[in-house]
Amino acid sequence: MSITYNHNSNMETLYTNGDSFVFGMECLGANSKQLENKNHSFPAHLAKLLNCSRYINNAHNGATNEFIFRKTMLDLMSFEQQGHDLSKFFVLIGITSLQRTEVDAGFILSTLSPWDKENLINNDEFPQEIIDYNTIFLNPGCAFQFSKNLFSPKIFTKNITQFVGQYLWTEPVQLEAQEARIIALQQFFKYKKIKHLFVNTVCPLERTVHLDLTDPYFYKINSDSFYNFAFTNYPEERQIKNHFTPLPHKEYATILADYIKNNEV
Repeated sequence: MSITYNHNSNMETLYTNGDSFVFGMECLGANSKQLENKNHSFPAHLAKLLNCSRYINNAHNGATNEFIFRKTMLDLMSFEQQGHDLSKFFVLIGITSLQRTEVDAGFILSTLSPWDKENLINNDEFPQEIIDYNTIFLNPGCAFQFSKNLFSPKIFTKNITQFVGQYLWTEPVQLEAQEARIIALQQFFKYKKIKHLFVNTVCPLERTVHLDLTDPYFYKINSDSFYNFAFTNYPEERQIKNHFTPLPHKEYATILADYIKNNEV
């Protein structure tokens, strides 16, 4: 699910993908997951600061890194097939926590009636990726509480999160996988002559060994994150689900815009 706006400019499109921080969750209030939050997130402010003619935000609350990277590449390829010049795009990628996994949601969708699906669209209490993408995002802090009594709370996720927590959500497995994803996606950007920047939203890659940290297209990916910036400088702006009001988003966008201009990325 995306949000797009256009304004008069001859500059490129800003396309962004990432997790709930890139989405702008809770910008509009406590626990708010409304699509309109995307117009208040730091990528939205960055698009305006860079004078981009179009802003596309395809971030999703709870998204995994694999999902973010996969959808970014497929989205951009689709834009190219539609006749868009990708060299006119600026792509902002928000790297999320290494401890996230997605699983197939087909069995859940098969139990939903047409009435259920209609009434669960944009329901803040129901994981929208189930409806949008036929997948479920799992992470350590978010056992699902399905609304409408469709499912018993936490029953489905309990066994899976125990397994992935022990065998998959480990740094030896996840760090190399993330490094490889970043390298591969950046090579795609370079091949397509796409301007881009990678930032961390919540999980700095502190012990990375395969990424070139002098690369200007990586903004503090081993040392800082949007969450750290917002919590350190604007702790009073934190909402109940550990996201933030628009204020730190605006300030972070200003920092990124200055960085992009100063480093000519």
